[in-house]
Amino acid sequence: MTRKIVAPARICALLLAACLCLALSACGTGAGQADYSILEGITIAFSGLPGGEFTVDAARLPHDFTQAEREALSVNSLGEERQRLAKGVLLETILAQHGASQGDYARAEATSGDGYAIAIPGEVLRTRDILIAFELDGEIIQPRLVVPGERAMYWVKNLRGIELIASADAPEVTREVSLSDLIAGLSDRAEDYKYGDADCKALPIALLLEAAGAERADFVTITAADGLVKNERWSTFAGQLLVFEGTPEAPLFTGPDLPEGMRVKNVESIQIGGVLIK
Repeated sequence: MTRKIVAPARICALLLAACLCLALSACGTGAGQADYSILEGITIAFSGLPGGEFTVDAARLPHDFTQAEREALSVNSLGEERQRLAKGVLLETILAQHGASQGDYARAEATSGDGYAIAIPGEVLRTRDILIAFELDGEIIQPRLVVPGERAMYWVKNLRGIELIASADAPEVTREVSLSDLIAGLSDRAEDYKYGDADCKALPIALLLEAAGAERADFVTITAADGLVKNERWSTFAGQLLVFEGTPEAPLFTGPDLPEGMRVKNVESIQIGGVLIK
């Protein structure tokens, strides 16, 4: 029997060709590469900066910016803690490209694609590494704000915008109004309201503000019994309801179309300009 002998050079060439085919196959299927297609078509608007408004293409976040990874503690409304692993781009990294720093601002308002909005206090901006995440616990997600060590209400899902607000001056309180007196005086104008399975009584916020003599302000500050301090835009706040009866969470700031994360339970005070309702 005659054996065909393959030269070593020929063997090397065959092996190289095989490796090349495998590599091309891997590239064609995206093997070893993260699939960020979920980010396509999404833009995040940034406003309030000296250079004006700009937008970032979410699909470019993993490619155009230095990536960061953080172990982040999330705290829900019940005080329960959960450790998460987030990957994305630091807000500070994006702002730096436009000559700004998050610590320079009094607060930032983050908005979601479903209309959810939350004002992030200046103290948080100065002390936290805020991340615009596109991966969470190993799963690729739509852009999400991750604020390590802070309440989950700041972790805005489906992030669509961040407004930086420079003014830090809080209005001086010039008049205090009793919330319980306001509710008692308006009780005949209360509405029936279904909150979960509970039959409740509620008052339109606009009525409360009118009765308190509160004038329009850019932001309204709501303080809850658990220490939560939340800023809402007047346009959002004034159109909602205050549930005052029928649930242990009363007084409850809520509304039929208000996302759950924007509700405030056990309201202790509301400040609008110089008027404090408590």
